[in-house]
Amino acid sequence: SGYSDSMRKTPTGAVLLLLAVALTACTPANSGPTGDTSELALQPASDEEGGDQAQLAGILHREGGCTYVELEDGGLVIPVFQEGDAAWGEDGLLVGDADPVKAGDEVEFGGGYFGGSFDETMTVPDGCRVLEADLFTVAGAS
Repeated sequence: SGYSDSMRKTPTGAVLLLLAVALTACTPANSGPTGDTSELALQPASDEEGGDQAQLAGILHREGGCTYVELEDGGLVIPVFQEGDAAWGEDGLLVGDADPVKAGDEVEFGGGYFGGSFDETMTVPDGCRVLEADLFTVAGAS
């Protein structure tokens, strides 16, 4: 009867594992913030463990059809979010499950600076393409 004892113990673990797999599989479409993404630079969601060694800190701006961060030294940086991780909602910019932030707020994102310019996999608003700004890939929020 050792077999039936072990069977009684596994369903909870198996159900949790299946739930975790199901939630992970559904992440890009429905679990992230919903709202306006037309003024955000986006890249396809990645399952890879992205690094978040670098920090982007400054004042959030939403103007000219682009969302960007102004650094303390006056430099501009465009945060490139993973699709499904960020959107502008009624209360401000929603990133993952963090509290919303408004234009003019001080923000901090983990991720890494992206060498070069936008690549063909990114969705980039025209307003961002004309800015003289560095790019910063924001680590996945999920």
